[in-house]
Order: sequence, then structure tokens, then C-alpha cells
Amino acid sequence: RSLKPVKAEILASLRLAVVVAGVSVLLMMWLFRWFIRKHVINRVVYLESLARRVASNELVVDIQLGGNDELASLAHSVSNMRAALKASIDQIGNHHNYLRNLIENMIDGILFIDDTGRVASANRSVSDILGADPLLFRSGVPLDFSVPPLDRLTRIDAMIATAREAEEPVKEVLTLRAQGQEDKHMEIHAGKLVLPPWLRPEVIVVIRDVTTRITAENQVYQSERLATVGRLAAGIAHEINNPMASILTCAEGLLRIQGAGDEGRREYLHVIKNSAQRCRMITQKLLDYSAASAPTMEPVDMDQVLQESVSLLQFEAGKKKLELVVSESGRIPLIHGSKDSLVQVLVNLILNSIQAVDAGGKIQVAAEANDSSVVVSVTDDGPGISVTSLPRIFEPFYTTKPVGMGTGLGLSVSQGIVKHHGGIIEVVES
Repeated sequence: RSLKPVKAEILASLRLAVVVAGVSVLLMMWLFRWFIRKHVINRVVYLESLARRVASNELVVDIQLGGNDELASLAHSVSNMRAALKASIDQIGNHHNYLRNLIENMIDGILFIDDTGRVASANRSVSDILGADPLLFRSGVPLDFSVPPLDRLTRIDAMIATAREAEEPVKEVLTLRAQGQEDKHMEIHAGKLVLPPWLRPEVIVVIRDVTTRITAENQVYQSERLATVGRLAAGIAHEINNPMASILTCAEGLLRIQGAGDEGRREYLHVIKNSAQRCRMITQKLLDYSAASAPTMEPVDMDQVLQESVSLLQFEAGKKKLELVVSESGRIPLIHGSKDSLVQVLVNLILNSIQAVDAGGKIQVAAEANDSSVVVSVTDDGPGISVTSLPRIFEPFYTTKPVGMGTGLGLSVSQGIVKHHGGIIEVVES
């Protein structure tokens, strides 16, 4: 029998096996590709699209990816991240709204200025306190100090410029004067905000209406002045009595020498004139000191302040035979302040010394320039202040004097005035 048919049959079977195997491989590859696409690639693409949506701030998305494999675990992590991110953004939004409402409803005016001089934001109290149109403080509007009432507050513009360069905030009390209206006093704070480098630098300006406080302080200052006037009244009356006696004597003398020559009359008239001028000077100083007036900040000569303060109290010191002197201090530069207020401080300090020093003692008043400031001292040879009283001497109504000798407000008021001038007041025991 021939083997050719068998051989052909085997070859045919091999061909069929190869074809079947090839088809099977292709089918398996297609199935594998389908499996990979369905269970890996599609899920990865789905996760990628979700990540893009989350990155574009679309946080309200429902992540659905079944299974227990690594991709499902990754999807679960992305879902947790999305939920945490949404919670954090919601929390930040709530804090933002809270702070925005807090700033908007503050009594103080809050104004933010960007580095171009434009308003970044402002609360409604800014326009209320300044009495200005709220449109002047809209976001993006240049802060224009040529428009009323800002034209009377150009000092704020200078404070903003200073705050941009300064490390510490700057502070001033400004007065807004409007015709036919009461003065409005405002405490202005301006400081540079510390922001991340990708944000534009800003200056925050806080405007506080302190009219009520300033008015109350002025009333307290005035009460203390009047109390001091009361303590000085007896001495002033006695001091006026001497020149008045001279005037009376000269007037009587003129009546007696009606027949005398012009020379005699001229001498008596000269004495009358000098005595009358002395009376007027004494009473005018007392009236000036007791007058109720709002402090006016202007250039002040401290030598003049010292001389005027001492002249008011010379008679009071003389009653105890005290030596009250002003030391020669050389050239003292003018300072920016209120002359009347500074006189009040020195009168309080000198009067305390007069009451504390024993008869025959000495009180020395001096001023000297020290770098960028002026140091004023009132030195006496009295017994000093006790250790127990020293920490309390600037407390309102605290006094170690007998009843009727003081209100306990002198040093407290003096400290307030000095602080308002940007200075300090302290006790130095020798």
C-alpha cells in the first residue's frame, strides 16, 4: 500500500492545526486587548477625566468604579481626595464670607489700597466716617485726594506712602473740619500687609472715629485746668492786689498834686501804666490757661512753654520761699504739638513739686535737644515718691495729697497729653 495518501492526510491535519492555532492566538489576543481596554484602559481614561474635572474645580462629581483591584483603590483615593478638597474649599469659603461680613459690619473703616494706588476693597464704614460718596471707594477706583472731603485729608495719602516703605504701621489723629459742622476727629492707622509673593502688595488703612473720646479727654483736661486755676486763684488775686494798690496810690497822688508840674504827673502816670499792664498780663495768662479750646497742633517753641509755665507759678512758689528757675538750655528746635496742652503738663508737674518741696527748696525746669526729640525735666529737692505709690502715680484719681489739695487727675491727664504728642513721661529718682 502507498504512503502518499497518509502523508497528504497528515499534512492537511497539520495545516488545519496551524490555522486553528493561529485563529486561536488571534482570538486570544483580541480577547486580551478587549479585556485590557475594558478593565484597564477605559478605567484609567475614566480616572484621568475625573482628575481633570477635579482639577478644573468641578468637585461635585460621583466616582463610580467597581472592583477590588489597584485601579478601584486608586479611584477610592481620588474620591476621598475630592471630598476632602471640597470640604476644605467649602471651609475656606465659609471663613472668607465670615471675615468679609465681619469687616463689612465693623464700626471702624477698613480700606485696602493696592500698589497702584487703587482701592482693592473697603467697608461701608469708610464712607460713613469720612462723610464721602461710597462710589469713591469702589474696588478698582483710584484713591483721589482732590475730591471733597478727601481734599481735607491729604495726610492719609502721605501715610499710605510711608506705610509702603516702613516696617511698622504708622498712626496719626486727624481732624476733619467742615463749615457749619462740628469737628470730627479720626485716628488713622496705615500698615503694609504681608502677603504671599504671587499676590499684589497692599496697604491696609484703619479709620476710627474718636470724636467722642477726644471730646471726653478735652473735658477731663479742662476739668483739671479749672481745678488748677482754683488752686492758683488765691495767689493770683494777691499778686494782682499789689499793682492795684500802686494804681490806687498813684491815682490818689495825682489828685493831691493837681497843681504840680507835668514831670510829677508823668512819673505817676508811668507807674499807673506799668501796674495796669502787669495786672492785664497776670489775668490774661490765667484766662488763657483756663480757656476751653481744642488742642491745635502747630510748631511750638519749648523755651516759651517753659517760661510761660513758670511765670504762672512764681507767686505760688514764692509763698513757700522756693527757688523756681528755668535752666539755660541753648538752642531748642521747634516741635510739633499743642502749646496750651504742653503748658498744662508743665503746670501740673511744677505744681506737684511746689506742694512736695519744703520751704526754702529749689525747683529746676529745663529742656534739651536729644537726637530727634526734646527732653523736658522738672527737678526738685523734695522727699521723692514712695516705693508703694510709684507704680500708681499715673492712675486716674490716685493722689497722696490731703483732701482738697488735688483731684488725682493731674499726672493721668499729663500722661495722656504726652502720649498724644508721641512722647513718654516717666519718674526718675535721684
